[in-house]
Amino acid sequence: MGDIKNLVTRLNHGAKDEVYWLGACDESQINILENKLNLSLPNELKEFILLVGGGGVV
Repeated sequence: MGDIKNLVTRLNHGAKDEVYWLGACDESQINILENKLNLSLPNELKEFILLVGGGGVV
């Protein structure tokens, strides 16, 4: 998870625009999402979701 965490930190500190995160989630929420979508998310995306949940740049 180090690479994802480093990228999020760089974005937080280096963005010229406002960055917002929705908040971390847990494995059970990822499992629910995968089951509803009937697919398996890539590990890197799971790491990102576990760390920040989602968000974006305004």
